[in-house]
Amino acid sequence: MKFPHRALALAILGLLMLAAAPVRALAAPTQAITCRLGAWFVSVHDINAAEGTFKADFWMWSVCPERELNPLESLEFLNAAETEEGLDATLQRGGKWWSTRKISGVFRQDFDLQNYPFDRQALEILVEEAVLDERSLRYVADSRNSGLDPGVKAPGWRLTGFRNTAGVAMHPTTFGDPSLPDGASYYATLRMEIVANRARLGNFVKATFVLYIAAILGLMCLALDVVDTRASTHRRCPCAQFARWPTSAERRHQEAGVPSSRARRRREGQRHSVS
Repeated sequence: MKFPHRALALAILGLLMLAAAPVRALAAPTQAITCRLGAWFVSVHDINAAEGTFKADFWMWSVCPERELNPLESLEFLNAAETEEGLDATLQRGGKWWSTRKISGVFRQDFDLQNYPFDRQALEILVEEAVLDERSLRYVADSRNSGLDPGVKAPGWRLTGFRNTAGVAMHPTTFGDPSLPDGASYYATLRMEIVANRARLGNFVKATFVLYIAAILGLMCLALDVVDTRASTHRRCPCAQFARWPTSAERRHQEAGVPSSRARRRREGQRHSVS
C-alpha cells in the first residue's frame, strides 16, 4: 500500500528537477570571449598643434579563439577625423585566428601648450568595440609586440615612448538593446599613446631669435660711448639714427640756413675746449 505513494513522490521530484534544469541553464552567465589586440606604427607625421591633429600609419592585429570574431571588422576609432584601411588578412595560427590590417589616418588631439616650447604630448588613438558589448567580447592589449618602428621620425619632435592599454567604456544608455535592463552598456576599449617631446633647442631658437637680435643691438648701443651730438651719435651707433628725428623747429632752421640750438651748443662746446 505504501509503494504507490513512494512512486508518486519520486515522480513529482523528477518533474521538479526537469522544470528547474532550464532555469539553471538560462541563469548561467555566458563566458565572454577575449581577443588580443596590438599595433605597430610605421609612420607618425604632420603633428599640428594649431589644427589639433596628427597623422599616423600603422599595422593593427587581433588574435581570437574563434574565426567568427574579428574585432578589426567591428571596432571604431573614436578620435579619427578620417581613416583609410586595407591589406586585410585572416589566418589560422597556433589554433587561433590572427587578423591583420593596415591603417592610415588623421586623428584629433587636444594639445597642452602650457610648457611650449618645452611641451610633452601624449598622442592618443582611441579604439572601442562598436557591436558586441563586454558580455560577449573583451580586449587584451598585446603590449609586448606593439610599439614604434625604430625608423619612425616626426619632424620637429622626438618620439620617446609608446603604450597601449585595454579597458571598458561605460555608456549611460542601452542603445535600445532589450537584454540590458539597467540603463547602461559596457564596451571593450583600447587606448594607444605615442609620447612625443618637442625638439626643444631648434624651436626655442626660432621662437626667440628676433628678440635676441634686438637685445644684442640694444646692448651694443649702450656699450658705446655715445656723444650727445647727432652727427657723432650716428657715426658711433648705427642703430641710433632711428632713436631721434629732428623736430619741426629744427627742420625750419635747417631750411632757412639758421643754426639750430643743438648746433649752437655744439659750437660753444668746441670753443670752450679750444680755449
